[in-house]
Amino acid sequence: MTEETGNTPSEAPVAVLRGSRLITREWSPNRILLFEDRIEEHDLGFLKKTVQSLRYGQVARVSLFRGMLFTELRIESTGGQEIEVQGLRNARAEEAKRLIEERVARAVRPAEASSPVTPEERLRALTRLHDEGVITEAEFERKRREIVEGL
Repeated sequence: MTEETGNTPSEAPVAVLRGSRLITREWSPNRILLFEDRIEEHDLGFLKKTVQSLRYGQVARVSLFRGMLFTELRIESTGGQEIEVQGLRNARAEEAKRLIEERVARAVRPAEASSPVTPEERLRALTRLHDEGVITEAEFERKRREIVEGL
C-alpha cells in the first residue's frame, strides 16, 4: 500500500463506496474508490486526509460481514494491510465484492500465464515488482528467500 494516489483528474473511479455515519459513528466515514487498476481508501480524518492505495494484484482476500441492513466490506492485502468500510447496504457490498474479485482475477491471471521458469528470471521479475511498488519489502524478502533456497 502506498500513500500516493497517482490518479489523473480525467480518471474516474468504477465505484465509490461510503460508509454510513449511523453505523461508524464517525463525523466523516472513510471512502473507498475502485479504479480499474487499484483500490484507494480516503480517510477524511478530523485534521488530516490520508489516502492509501492497493493494486489488485496485492489483494489476498475480500470479506463481507453481514448485518440485517448493513454490511462491512474488508479487503486484506498479501502484506497484511486492511482496508475496510462499514455501513454499506447489503446489495452494494455484494456488488463491490464482485467488482473487486473480477479485477483481482484479471490482475493475477496474466502473471500466472507468463510465469518465468528459471530462478534468475523469477528474481528479475520479483525485483521489478518490488521496484514498481507492487509488493512490499517484506513480501520481496520472503519470496527472494524462497527462490534462493530452491537453487
